[in-house]
Amino acid sequence: MVGFEVSPEAYAEGSCRILRPGDTHPEKWYPRDRSGALRKFDDLPDKYHRNVDNGMPFGGREGGNPALNDAAVNDVIAFLNTLTDGYRQEP
Repeated sequence: MVGFEVSPEAYAEGSCRILRPGDTHPEKWYPRDRSGALRKFDDLPDKYHRNVDNGMPFGGREGGNPALNDAAVNDVIAFLNTLTDGYRQEP
């Protein structure tokens, strides 16, 4: 297996940008069942679905705008990037 290193900064940004549209455009992330219904959170055991927080800033109406705009996402990324102590694991 070939490995590669992702910087904490790139990881923080990628995580925020990828996860952001999950609530407003779930069809891009989740499969549909045989009846065509979206199987949102199919990667989470059913018993935990009730624990999903759909309140602000996590939720959003399907087809609407994400709860966090670009400026807010940039703020979250900047904050996450302050949480690193510079540790790098040796391969």
